[in-house]
Amino acid sequence: MLKTAIISAMLIHGLSPAATAATPKVKVLIYNLPVVHEKSIIIDEEKKGEEDRYDYYSFIIPNAIAQNLNASGKIEIRKIDGEISLKDIGSGAFYEDMRKIGAEYSAQYIIGGRAAIKGKKLTIELAVINVKENDFTGITKETFETGAELKAVINDLTLNIEKIFETAAATEHREKREERAEKREELPGKREERKEEIAVSPFLKGYRAMENLSFGAKSGRIFIKGPFSKLYDDFFYVSPYLSYGILTWLGVSVVADYFSAENGTKIVKVNSSMLLWGVTVNADLSYWFFEHFGVTLSAGFGASTGRIYLNSSQDPFGSLVKQRKSTDPYLNISASFNLLFRPIELQFGGGYKSAFFKGENLSLLAVFVGIGYRL
Repeated sequence: MLKTAIISAMLIHGLSPAATAATPKVKVLIYNLPVVHEKSIIIDEEKKGEEDRYDYYSFIIPNAIAQNLNASGKIEIRKIDGEISLKDIGSGAFYEDMRKIGAEYSAQYIIGGRAAIKGKKLTIELAVINVKENDFTGITKETFETGAELKAVINDLTLNIEKIFETAAATEHREKREERAEKREELPGKREERKEEIAVSPFLKGYRAMENLSFGAKSGRIFIKGPFSKLYDDFFYVSPYLSYGILTWLGVSVVADYFSAENGTKIVKVNSSMLLWGVTVNADLSYWFFEHFGVTLSAGFGASTGRIYLNSSQDPFGSLVKQRKSTDPYLNISASFNLLFRPIELQFGGGYKSAFFKGENLSLLAVFVGIGYRL
């Protein structure tokens, strides 16, 4: 049940709405998909009862597609409970039934299909029926029933359906322009108008790709460990970050750290201060318990530049080095609880950072709170 809830939340979660176009919205109906279980010749008797756990795909998949299409602002899609039979698709009687349904709901398109399951393999077959033109376009996608892969396949199905609508609209627009141009040619003195094509928006895929991009900053307290803890007090820090979710559970991020440490209350022979700049590229593994709450484990590697400044007033003979600079490998590991209320994301966690200085490593423990903006 937990897995079902997680997958359902990921699939129903829509994309951020795009700007609403001035043209009338395309009206569409989408029906539930019957789930067909294809069995091999040798049947695993112990798994017969597991078929029911896939039945929720019947309504989850069309719900997710409807959510995505409505988010574009160009399409008005309505989810209808129940299924439509595609047994006689392409026949005159079939299109007559589709025209009646379309007239009842004032719909231009009707989407139906089925979901076939064989083992862990899921095949989604959709028929996008053009009620006016008595025509349909078939779409088939295959995947395995994990949430991340299924969400990616549903996004691909959404893009294919949008392209079908846009291509049909472009064809209809071109035919109308050609018809108007022919009528104008019949009148003397009228110049021929240039025919324009309506293309699929070149920004659509880019907009989809940026969906999981986020940026923000983390702030907290650093606790120095090891030999350096005898020289410098603990301190507060701020780290800006930029992250991108490749899959629901996998992402990459770039984190920049800036630290400044002083002797403070430490008793030392020579006063000094330390500055450190560090940048890491990280792999982020996430698990979402539900739509708004999850955990993330992040680990990455990069480089740091550190400077230690010695107080020259304590060097009467001028023999001490006033500044030391070092560029070294840099490690970052963190774990956090995440709250997501788009577009705002919050993080609460801790981590370990280490600059591998020559001779001695600088080891740091961190606790932090982060706030970011997710597109």
